Formats: sequence, C-alpha cells, structure tokens
Amino acid sequence: MKDLTPENATLNDADGNNVRVFPAVQAQTVLYGVFVEAIDGALRQNSLVEPAGRETVDLPSDAALRRKFLAQWSEENRARALKGLGISVLLLPLAACGGGGTVETINTSPDVARLIDGYISNGFVFRDENEDGIYQSSTEASAYSGSDGFVSIGGTSSKPIILDQSQDPEGRTAVDLDKPNEAFTSVLATTGGSSVVTPLTTMVKQLVDSGETEAAAQTAVKSALGISSSVDLSTVDPIASDNVEVYKAGVQVAGLMEAAGGGAAGLEVTKALSTAAKTAADSSSTVDLTSADAVRSIVAAAKSANPTALSNVDVDEVSVSSSSQAKAVASATSTDDIAAVQAATFIVSEVSGEVSFSGTAVGSVVVTMNASGGATFSRGGVDGKASNASDAQVVTVSSIGTKEIAGSVDLTVVLTGAGTSGDDQIVVNAPSANSIELRGSMGDGNNSAVIKIEDTVSGSADVRNLTIDTSSMVVSGLDSIVFDFDGAEDIVILSSQSDIDQFSTIEISKGTADLRSVNVKAGVDLIVNSGVILSQAQFGALDSLVSASGQGEVTVGLTSGQNLSTLDALFASGANDDFIMIGTDITVKDASDAILLKTIDGAVTVPGGGSLPSNLASMAFPGIPALSASLTALNTQVGNFVSGSTEISSVTALDSLSEISTAVGAINTYLTSGTPSTLVPATQLETDLASLQTQITDIRDALSSPLTLSLSSDTGAIGDGLTSANTVKVHGLDASRDWAYSINGGSSWVDVVSTPNSQVTTFTFSGTLASGSVLAKQLEASSSTATIYSASNDIPYTLDASAPTVSTVTSATADGSYNVGDVIDIVVTFSEAVVVTGTPQLTLETDTGSNDRVVNYSSGSGTTALTFQYTVQAGDTSADLQYVATNSLSAGNGTIKDGAGNTAVLTLPATNSGSSLAGAEALIIDTTAPVFAADTGVASAKAEGSAAGVVYTASASDTNGVTYSLKNSGDGDLFTISGANVSIKAIPDFEAKDTYNFTVVATDGAGNATEQDVTLAITNVDEASPVFVSGATASTVAENSSGTIVYDADVTDGADVSSGITYSLKAGTGDVADFSINGTTGQVTQDTAFDFENDSNSYTFTVIATDGAGNATEQVVTGGITDADEAAPTVSTVTSATADGSYNVGDVIDIVVTFNEAVVVTGTPQLTLETGGVDRVVNYSSGSGTTALTFQYTVQAGDTS
Repeated sequence: MKDLTPENATLNDADGNNVRVFPAVQAQTVLYGVFVEAIDGALRQNSLVEPAGRETVDLPSDAALRRKFLAQWSEENRARALKGLGISVLLLPLAACGGGGTVETINTSPDVARLIDGYISNGFVFRDENEDGIYQSSTEASAYSGSDGFVSIGGTSSKPIILDQSQDPEGRTAVDLDKPNEAFTSVLATTGGSSVVTPLTTMVKQLVDSGETEAAAQTAVKSALGISSSVDLSTVDPIASDNVEVYKAGVQVAGLMEAAGGGAAGLEVTKALSTAAKTAADSSSTVDLTSADAVRSIVAAAKSANPTALSNVDVDEVSVSSSSQAKAVASATSTDDIAAVQAATFIVSEVSGEVSFSGTAVGSVVVTMNASGGATFSRGGVDGKASNASDAQVVTVSSIGTKEIAGSVDLTVVLTGAGTSGDDQIVVNAPSANSIELRGSMGDGNNSAVIKIEDTVSGSADVRNLTIDTSSMVVSGLDSIVFDFDGAEDIVILSSQSDIDQFSTIEISKGTADLRSVNVKAGVDLIVNSGVILSQAQFGALDSLVSASGQGEVTVGLTSGQNLSTLDALFASGANDDFIMIGTDITVKDASDAILLKTIDGAVTVPGGGSLPSNLASMAFPGIPALSASLTALNTQVGNFVSGSTEISSVTALDSLSEISTAVGAINTYLTSGTPSTLVPATQLETDLASLQTQITDIRDALSSPLTLSLSSDTGAIGDGLTSANTVKVHGLDASRDWAYSINGGSSWVDVVSTPNSQVTTFTFSGTLASGSVLAKQLEASSSTATIYSASNDIPYTLDASAPTVSTVTSATADGSYNVGDVIDIVVTFSEAVVVTGTPQLTLETDTGSNDRVVNYSSGSGTTALTFQYTVQAGDTSADLQYVATNSLSAGNGTIKDGAGNTAVLTLPATNSGSSLAGAEALIIDTTAPVFAADTGVASAKAEGSAAGVVYTASASDTNGVTYSLKNSGDGDLFTISGANVSIKAIPDFEAKDTYNFTVVATDGAGNATEQDVTLAITNVDEASPVFVSGATASTVAENSSGTIVYDADVTDGADVSSGITYSLKAGTGDVADFSINGTTGQVTQDTAFDFENDSNSYTFTVIATDGAGNATEQVVTGGITDADEAAPTVSTVTSATADGSYNVGDVIDIVVTFNEAVVVTGTPQLTLETGGVDRVVNYSSGSGTTALTFQYTVQAGDTS
C-alpha cells in the first residue's frame, strides 16, 4: 500500500484496479493520513493487499468516540511525517462513517456536489441547461447520488443542478440517511457552481430566479433564518463542518417541504417561504418557522399562487406539522441533536378505546381529524406509527370522538377542510391534557367543539387548570364550544393564555367553568346546564344566559369598587336591551368572596327575600311560564293603546298574541328538550332567542311611542339626509281618529281626516326639512287641538331630484411624458357628490388604430371627483391623452348616483372642449424608444497623441425629443457627452489602449431608451526614434589613403510604426567635411586622405538616422588614423650567422643582410656572391618583418673564395 496525499487520490490494488479516495475532513480540518472511499463499497469490491505486519483497526461505532479516534490518528501521522518516518494510511469505507457523516469531504469542483438534508442517497439529479426545471434526457446530463450523498454530474458548470425524484426515468427511491425508513420526495435545487444541493440553496435559487443576485439572495435567506452572514450556503456542508445553525435551518425548511407533500407542492411552498424571507430580510426581521401562524401564512400564500399544485394540501395540517418539527429542531444544540430529531420515533397505540403515545419524539401531539371522524397523529414532525419497524404504517384511529386520549400532553387538534362539511360535533376527549389548541376550520353547518374533562376523584370537587386556545380556528356565528366534565362537582379554571372569543355560543354541559381570565366574545349566548363563573364585565356583555336543564347557575365575581348597583347599571335602558336570562339562578360575590345576592329557582334567598335589581329583573325570567306571562301582559298593554289594531307602530314581527305564543312555544320546546346529555344545534337557540329579544324590545318601544315617522323611500344612502322621493310615512295611526302633521317644528299644522281601516298614511314635502321639523299627532274625536300621541323626525332631509352631470375631466398626474408601467390618475368631476357601486369604466384613445384602453374606476365614491387609474401599456401612444368620445364613460357593472339616488348623466365634455382631458391637461403617452441612425456604431478613428475632444456625434430620431447620455459600462467613464457630442477626456495613446468601447443612450421625453454601442479605434503614430545597433567606432585608415568605406550605419525602428530610415551626416561636427554618406544604406566613405604628421591620429563624424515621421537619432562615430612609412629602408651591414672557417662542397652558410628598419619580404629576394669562376646567386630564406634577412648559400664544386 502506498502513501496518499490530497493530490494523489487513487490507490492501486494487487490486480491493478483503482480505488478512488478523498482526504477526510472533520470540522473543516483535513485529517492527515485518513481517506474516505469515493464510491461506497469500493474497498469491498477490490482485493487490496495489506502490507505485512499492518494491523486491522476497528473504528468505534459511537460518533463522538469515532471523532476522537480519527483526530488522534491524524495527529500521530502528522508527527511521524514531520520526523521523516513516513505515514500509515487509514482508508475508511463510507459505511464506516455512519449516518452522522462525521468524516466526510466535499470536492469543491462545480461538477461534484453533495445532496444534503441529511445526506441523500440514490437521489436523481440533472443539469438544467435551459433552466426550465424539466429534465431533457437528450440534452441534459443526469446522475444518481451515492450513499454518501455525493454526485458527479456533467454539463455546463454554471447551470443549475436539480434533485427531483419524480423525473427519474428509472423510478428509483431516494433516501435521507437521517430518516432511512422514509422516501425523500422533495425537490431541491442549486445555482450553477455550488458544491451542495440543500433546502437552503433551493431558496437561494428561487430568489435568483425572481431577479435577485446570488449574493443578495444568500443574504436574504441567511438574515431571515438567523444564519451567520459569513457562511457560504453554496459550499457549506453543515454535517461535516458541524455547523448547527445551517443544519437546523435546512432541516426546518425541509420539514416544511415534506409536510406539504414534497414534490411540486413542497417546491411551491418553498417559493412562498423564499419570498417571505426576502420581505423579512428587507425589514430586518426574521421568519419564525416554529410559529404555526407564520407557517400558515406562507402555505396559504403558496396555495393562493398555485392552487393546482397544492390542491391536496390542507393549510392548517401542514402548518401545524411543520412548525411542530421546527420547534423540536430549534432546541437542538449540536448536529447530533438535530440528527436525533430527524431519526425520532413516535408510536401510537390504541387499547380498549384508549389512545396512548410513546417513542423519542417530543413536543405537542398533533391530532389531525379527517372526514370520516378518524384521526392521525404526529409529534415533532414525526408521523405516529404502530411500531419502529421500517415498514410500519401510519396509525389512523377511527371514531376519535369516542376514544380517550391518555397522558398529560399538550394537544394541537387540526380540523381539515375535508372533515368539516355539514353539521359536525368535534369531540376532544383528552381528560389529562395540559393544553388543547384547536386549529383549522369548523366548516359549513352548525358545529360544536366538545372538550371533555376527566373526573380525577369521583364525588370530590376537583379543581384543574387548563389552557384552551381556539384563536387560530375559523368559526362561524353558528358554531359553539361545549365543556363536558365527567364530574358535575368539578371546577376547571381556564388560564389567561386561553382564547375562546371566536365563539358566539358557549355551553357548559356539566361541571363548572371559571371563565374570568378568558376573553369572551361580546354578545355571546351562554348555555349553562351546570355552573359558570364570570366577571362583571363578561356578564354584562352577554346576549343571553339560558339553562336548558333548569339547573344552571351563574356566579358573578365582583372586584374592588363593584357592587350590585354597578352590576345592574349594565342593563339600564339602552345599555344592553337585547339581554335575556331564562331558567338560570345567579350568585353575586364581592371582592372578598362574600355573597351579595343569591337566587334559587328565581327566588332571592340572599339577602333573604326581595327581588333582583330592577334592570336585571326586567330581563330575567325564572322559567317559561314567567316569560310567557310577561310577554302576554306587555302585548295586552299595547293592545289597549291601539284598540286591537293589527299594526303596532314599527313592531312588524308581532301581528297578534298568537305570534307571541308561537315564539314562546318554540323556545319552550328547545329548553325542555335539551338535557345535559343531549346537544342541540346552536342555531335553534340563536333563532328563538333573537326572535324573543326583538319582540320584547319592539313591544317596549311601542308602549313608549305608538306613532313613528319614516321616509316611504329613502333613496340613495340610507340616513344620509338626501332623497329623491318626498313622501313621509306615518305609522300607528288610530283609524277612528283624525290626525295632523307639521313640517316646521309645530309652528303650523295640517289636519288630516282619518282614513277608515288604515293605520298608515303619508304626506309629501318639498325643499329641505330641518332637524326636528317634522311632527305628527293623533287628535281626539271631540277636539282638533288635543294630542294623544305625537312623533317627530330628528333627521334632516333634502329633496334632490336633479341628476349629477360631468363638468370636467382632468388628471391628478402632472403634465409630461409617460411610459410603459406608469400610472396616470384621471379625474372625472361631477356637478355634485356621487356614490359608486361596481366598477365604472372610462375608454381612452391610446393609439392610432382600434386598440383603445378601458380603464377602471379606483376611488372617489362619496365625493364629486371619481378617479380612474390608467396604467400605460406597451404599444400605447398619444400626443395628448384624450378619451374616445363623449360617451366613453360607463357605469360598467355598477351605478353612479348622487346621495338622493338620482342616476348620473355620464356624457363627457366634447373632445374639443377645454373641459375635456386633452383640453385641460398635456399628457403624452410614448412607449416607443428612439431609433439610432444606421451605421452609427463606429466612431471616426482618432490618431494617438491628438488633442482630447469630440470623437462621436450621436444621431437618433424620436417624435418626443431625444436626450443623450453615456452608459456606465465599458470605457464610458473615459468620455464625456454634451448634447449629442461625445468627447474623449485624455489624449489617446495607442500603445496604452488602441480601442475604446462606450455606449450612448438615447432617451425620449417619456423615458424610453435605446442604446448604441460605439467603437473608437486609435490609430498608431510613429513616436519612437530609431535606435542605433551599429557601434560608435569606425574603421582605422592609413594616412594618405581615401575612398574607403569606414562605417556602415545600422538602426532598428521596430518599437513603433516604421516608415523607412534616411541617414545623413551632421554638418559642422568633427571631420564631417572629409566624409560622405549613402542616405539609404548608411555607408560612410572617406573622401579626403589624412596626413598623419599634420592631422590628428583619429577622426570623428556624427551620423543622423531619421525615420519617416521625422524622429531622429544621432550617433557620434570615432575612427583611428595610422602613420605611413615614407623613407626607404637601407642596408647597414652584411654578416653571416655561420662561424668563421673553411667550408667545402655541400656546406651551408647563412648570410645576414641587416637593414636600418624592419622590412617585409614578398617573393624571393636574391644575393649574388663572388665564388670564383662562376658567381653564385643565393635565395632569401627568412627574416621578413625584422631588420635582418637571411640568405642561405650552399657550397658547390668549383666554388672558391
């Protein structure tokens, strides 16, 4: 086995197979020498050869101990490596890491990602190349995650990755390793380049899809969910890095997705959550996923946005289940805690009608009632199952209302919409519960929520505290809440955290309920078949207090400063005239709990005889006989006044005593049929009580004022003082007597002869009636002045029969030009205030064709000015906004009337009138952007070094005027614009930048803009002088010589634009007069011979190299002059290098001819010797370059000397 490094991440086995591994990471620290297989099972599938002597290591199964072991191993290997001893390698198969994932790694390459809720195995992912969320098998890469959650996927790295099991062509099942017994069905996604795919990256992507930048999206998600701003959600693995806050938030979001059913529904809910997160972050607040109400608003928003995807989602069920799990996760302090919540169990058992719970899940038990009366259970987001087995099914308990829920638990009961159609009786039988929360909707029909309470000790007055919260339940006025205690003697005190004020009817079936700490709805009907304890304020706010059994008793607990008088004052005339109390005894206690008043069967026993306080007494009836007798007596009094007439003032509900009898009979039937064990619909009591209360009130009114006045038709708004009908109706007249009326407050009267058999008649008025000016009186038969009954009308009325007309059409929006999306308020002003119903419409001329805009009324009802709101749309155009014609205003699906009910005339001012919209305003509608002239995207080239100035003149056309600006992009900041002229700020330099790009924006008066990209080329100018590459030394010349090329000038001119070189000699310098130069080749020729003796021993001249742009460089050149030998050498001696003596034939004698200076020999000089009869000529042999030349003589026969 070879050592591995993070760069060397493969291992070869004996068979040459490769096992790919990753360096292990723990708490963001690379573990030295510890590697994790890249593919689960790779080590098992390859026969690795273990070196001799290596021990097998058993890893601890406990996650915490395994972390310690691996950390110690890593440190030991690091120490060994630093000492040069080499390292040992611990290879971990993924299975050894366990569900907690304590030793894992993330490859940050965008092509390798990890799927995380817990780690998600077998997840199907694809690269969403066209970003439509739909897998295209022919064009988009796909892959499956391993058991470690890692997946390697091809495709474009910058494109999103989507996990969506519903699109898996193979139909595999993905599993979250934190919950291995459940399929993972939620859709997760991430933006391109991310190395993790999580619920949080899904939220980020959704915000990016809505237009946010990735940075802004991450900031919003982190801020809203309480995550540190330093975390990068696109790369963080919360499990491997032990990041509790990220893991916690991700699990809570995943829980919401799963509660909604995963898939498309879960994704839609997450979209709504992302939007809520952005809104919260913008306001520096957070999204609390532990709040069922907060989650409910998110799920409701999702269902509203996409009802099809969430058609099977019950908003309340999802919000309660999800928030319950979020609460359990919120208390976690480590990743292990969170994993434990994920893996929690919840077992539901039903034995002999008792439902009990066990398992590791914590929090409130959620009971979801279904349509058939059954229920499912969950706790901390964990569904209740029959056992911990992997194939255990969710438990459904049938007829839950007949079963008892055991244990001191907190219950949240969710009524799903499917289970609340029709008349329902929802029974919660949880006698030992600490708190009960009801959520959802009671639905249609007459429904009652029944809370059963356990009798702890039979026969003993048990006192229990209980919290009941129905604040999140949707109820109607027909629904009731019922308390049914096992022990009649027991008392249940509702805590101040309770909230039941949604209900209009409360019933205490058995036992006593202390409601003093609870908010009770004003006007509630209270049915008490046993006992109830109320505060003075609660008692005074009741609409009715009835005992169906005749056993009811109400106790009113007074506080300091309250007494019987303050209690009775609550029922004074006009205070609570609708109140009625039937068949219920009352006990009143002061602040010290002393009894001030007590009745038994309606009779006062404390303080000993007497009667109830007067006001309360008039509304309290000990039973049906007393009630019937009271109503009969009242009706008889009225009959005596009106002599048996069939209409009694405005008491239209009472035609005769028979109707009173019928009403009393109905309430009697209800009261006598109701028993503590029989629950009757609340609506029956509501209807009967309402009838009785109305009748009693109207009879009392009739007794005090038999005559009444009203308008026969109050047109327009009721009671506004305006009418178009001027008839006053007089009620309650005695047909046998004459009557009179006054319309000036009684200053004068008009007598009217009675009409036989008529108790109602009318009279008319004109103009305006002042307050209190209309009076009517019944006259005695014997006198025209005595008044029996009179009535007055204190509401002033003005007769208005004139229809409102349109006076002007203007706009509240300033004159100017307007573009797509701009909103213009158009104001139609009438001659008087008008009232609008429905949605009137105004048709505007908004183009040259037939596509005119119809705009809707938005506000102004009750005033003279109605506002119509016009939103400019693409294609709209108008040089001066106007309506189409004088008939362009319509009432649409409603009406426009004045306060008196006169329908308005909707004719608009003539279109050429100054009162018309175009006549009064100057509103230009312009949705067309300016058009640049063709071929305007290239500026004229500018030479470098030329002065800064105008380089481009923009040219665009538009009917609404054009202004130009520069876009802050490209090289825009290097230019300025004035009018249409664009100028470069600095002198251009080709070598620094040869091309500039800028964008000119043409904007018309309405803000429509068109961009023109412009390119400016900078032409290169030759700015660099030539550079000599030939040296500064010329050839050395001999004196007295000329015509020699002494110097060959050579330069380079490649640093800039080259356009040819010309050479010249600089006049007036050195020995320039003695030389000439070839202007093309640069060769310098010596024209004049030098005289060494009279001239210097050197010469100079200056060569000038000039390029085509006139850039010149000088080179001073120096050459040497050699002296010429002008005197001939002479022979000074002739000697011999051979010793003196006699020499014979063949001997060689060297003869040396010495000159007065060194000589150079060419050819073969000869010397002739006197050798007897024949002179010998001998040849030169050596010495050239010296003063001594040697000639060699060989003695021949016959020579003599």
